[in-house]
Amino acid sequence: MAYKYFLGSLSLVFISSAVAEVPSYIHVCKQNDPDLNKCVLNSVGSLKPKLVEGIPELDIPSLEPLNLTGLDVQRGLKMLKFNGSNFIMRGLSDYEVKDLKMDLPNKQFQVKMRFRKVTVDGDYEVNGKFLNLNIHGKGPIHVEAVDTDGIAIIKGKRPTINGKEYFVLDSMDLKLDIKNYEAKLSK
Repeated sequence: MAYKYFLGSLSLVFISSAVAEVPSYIHVCKQNDPDLNKCVLNSVGSLKPKLVEGIPELDIPSLEPLNLTGLDVQRGLKMLKFNGSNFIMRGLSDYEVKDLKMDLPNKQFQVKMRFRKVTVDGDYEVNGKFLNLNIHGKGPIHVEAVDTDGIAIIKGKRPTINGKEYFVLDSMDLKLDIKNYEAKLSK
């Protein structure tokens, strides 16, 4: 969910569906620009300060910190269920966009990025079986992840508003590659 807000804000270089005019801090790139990818990368970089404080007029919350109510994880081991709640995430504004590929005719683009350090604090509950052992736990959790890579496929639509065509975020698929992390679960 946090990444949805973050990546939704990346698409701001194209959109203006909720406001009458594009805010002055958003540099809108022209689709016929020969350096369109570079323009978008520069625009995304210039949004960092606004992402830290949030953009209330576009319903984008502050990324520092970002509060999430819950998370359910059921990946890999189907017999193990992990639920998290009351998460506070820090470090989402410390990102680097590594690559951006746009496919305007198909109304989608791909963003590769790296988050330098993300910390998460919250509450967890785990239940299930692993190697015939019952696993149950509940308590606070602290996670630190360093150099987390992400690839987002962002799909949208291209409405015409006041004679101008915009890109509006429709859906997003995000894959994270978390290689270097440490998690502390307490009871």
